[in-house]
This record gives sequence, C-alpha cells and structure tokens, in this order.
Amino acid sequence: MKGITITKGVSNSPSDDRGDVFELFRNLPGKQVTLYTRKQGSTFANHFHTGIDPSKDPELFFLISGQIRLYAKNRKGEDLRQDIDPMSYVIIEKDVYHEMEALTDVIFIEYRATLFDPAKADSYSEADYSAV
Repeated sequence: MKGITITKGVSNSPSDDRGDVFELFRNLPGKQVTLYTRKQGSTFANHFHTGIDPSKDPELFFLISGQIRLYAKNRKGEDLRQDIDPMSYVIIEKDVYHEMEALTDVIFIEYRATLFDPAKADSYSEADYSAV
C-alpha cells in the first residue's frame, strides 16, 4: 500500500555470539527517541498526521518485542491490515490514517526529528480524516 513501509530489521553483527546489534535510523538528525510499552489487547494511534511536525513526515517506528496488527488507509482508497513481528521497521507517511492493536504485550520505539510538544502533536482523528 502506498504510504506504509514495513521491513524486517537486519542485524549489523549477525556472527556475534553475544547477540545482535541493530543500528536504527542512522544518519538522521534526531532530537528524541521515545520508548513505548502497550499491553496485549490495547489499541493505539487511531489517527493521521498532516506532516506539519517533521517527525510525522514520515513517522518512524521500530517494534522491539511482541506483535501488533496494523490497519492503515490512504487517500487513494487503498487499505492494509497486517500483523507485524518483532525487529521490524514501520514507516508511515503523512496523511495515512493508521491504528494498531497489541496482539501481545509490546515494546517499540519511535524516532523523532523534533522534540515532542503536546500542544503541536499533529495527530488527527479518523473523523477528521473523513472530513478532509
């Protein structure tokens, strides 16, 4: 679907007996990485972004543990429903409505190019998406 990219993370140290190293969001001028935990059965996101906040153009996640179900739709009428496994990148372009369900307890991080400001969250509901 246009507007969503999901890729499996690749270890930078596949032969290291101690475990894997994942170098995330390399070469991006970041300001903040936020770690989220969500409990099994919870839903989250349920919004879209206009891209006014550069951190939402696109929105960048990395699922560390657990499994989520992503539902997304874009303005071209395409939609996506996909289960996402750990160690996967999820990149959501602006103006793509998205919601997620935690199929298990999950841990994920979000990369931000800007510091989060709740007064300028650039998050709009599904009702707003339908109205635009």
